[in-house]
Amino acid sequence: MKYLIFFTILIFLFSGVVANLNDATALISEEIRFRQAILDSVYDIDENVASASLFLTESDIPNETALSLLEPLKKSHLAITFVALTSPEGAISQVSPGSYMPLVGTHIPHAIPDDGQKRPFISSNPEWSQTVPPGQDLVWPVRTSSGIEYIVIHLNAEKLCADAAENANISPEFFSAVLDHDGEVLWSSDYDELMSVPPEGVLTEFPTFRDVKDLMRYAWTGRTVHDVWNSNGIVRTGVWSSVQVYNQVWGVFVAE
Repeated sequence: MKYLIFFTILIFLFSGVVANLNDATALISEEIRFRQAILDSVYDIDENVASASLFLTESDIPNETALSLLEPLKKSHLAITFVALTSPEGAISQVSPGSYMPLVGTHIPHAIPDDGQKRPFISSNPEWSQTVPPGQDLVWPVRTSSGIEYIVIHLNAEKLCADAAENANISPEFFSAVLDHDGEVLWSSDYDELMSVPPEGVLTEFPTFRDVKDLMRYAWTGRTVHDVWNSNGIVRTGVWSSVQVYNQVWGVFVAE
């Protein structure tokens, strides 16, 4: 009889472990799908910019032709607000769509890195004029007959991440967010919950999403449990991993 009881306990414990593993697998699968959907969007934009830049390398390309290359690039993803071509000094010479024509002749609001290595980079929250909505600039160097010019893609990162979450079919029961390396939130599935954190300087007995943000800044991937502040006891188990987006690192977080 005692052996029967022993094996019953083992089966019960094993069933619990399997159930926990199944739950963990589902959570990890959601995060991986979301992460891949973000990468797919970035890769699509990257390929379209590469294609346009190759045509721009032709000598003495007319302005009309340059503009015609920017127009389909603008339409390639809904997260792209506008696309511009700049001089080597950063002055905008062409822009699409036409509603942003007033930007022609102005300079992009961030410095071009002078490190000798002309690589694409993203500038976070550039201080454009009031006519330009907040976003991030993907700056892509192109060698033309005039020297090194730049394709500037003004991205709505929040829109890009929201579309990726939809394409990945992330369950609405999950809480998810995308953060940059500075801990700034690019997108969240629930901004009310996102803001459910204790005030600065208030210590808590259990970790909250404020602590999760700190963890994500210092670890490329991980798993955590956190308490949703002022939620009457909601506790979430979350996982995250990071993706390299040009010169930036974005953390992709999903919790159940």
